[in-house]
Amino acid sequence: MTRKKVLCVVPCYNESENLPNLFRDISDVELAKSCDFLFIDDHSRDNTSELIKSNGFNVIRHEINLGYGGAVKTGLKYAIDQHYKFFVLFPGDHQRQATDVLRLIDHQAKTQSDVVVGSKFHICSKKYGPIGRRLGNRIYSTIARVFWGSPIEDVLSGFKIYYVPAIAGLIDYLPGGYPLDIVFSYYASLVGLKMTEINVACRYDKGTTKMRSIILVSMKMMTWLLIHMIIKPKPKADEVKAIRFQRESNGV
Repeated sequence: MTRKKVLCVVPCYNESENLPNLFRDISDVELAKSCDFLFIDDHSRDNTSELIKSNGFNVIRHEINLGYGGAVKTGLKYAIDQHYKFFVLFPGDHQRQATDVLRLIDHQAKTQSDVVVGSKFHICSKKYGPIGRRLGNRIYSTIARVFWGSPIEDVLSGFKIYYVPAIAGLIDYLPGGYPLDIVFSYYASLVGLKMTEINVACRYDKGTTKMRSIILVSMKMMTWLLIHMIIKPKPKADEVKAIRFQRESNGV
């Protein structure tokens, strides 16, 4: 994969504390050759956008806070509009290591996966976060495996690489907020996307998460998942495949 074919999108919300360290991580020469970076500032109340601009990176700032899912969808729409072939989602909270982006890219190339997920479940310690958060991820990953056969162990991971032609047909079905990842897993299964997973590093401290109520977030995710499974229109596999075929035929 060459530059201009991989877009690395970094969602941010009030990340002025974490950004300096993140900038140092992504200054890796090999990473810079492989990716273009786009930061999504989800209406931060600090100087997140100013820091990003002063370090020479592109940023899109939301006029209102759209939540995690809204930031992901903004990045995906940009990737589609700018004809990127691959889209890496790299959280701006500095939990993840930038060098693992290259590992996601390499694994996608080897497996030709539509989606590669960076899993932190191999980290069996408090480094992965509070027990409630670990338990919640386990529960949703089990739900995904039982109800739609997901092969992914860390189904709520926000660290992924997507093959853009394969997922372009799903964007209008995806919700905003934290439910995006679990709903995406459900829809990906419905339309037959190939998803694989690799172990990645994860750091965790009080400065690397904005989630304040795990119980509330979990309730919202379950509610939105049920709404999408029972009420919302489902993406049709043939339509998603047709969009994919059209983009691939155009050399995207």
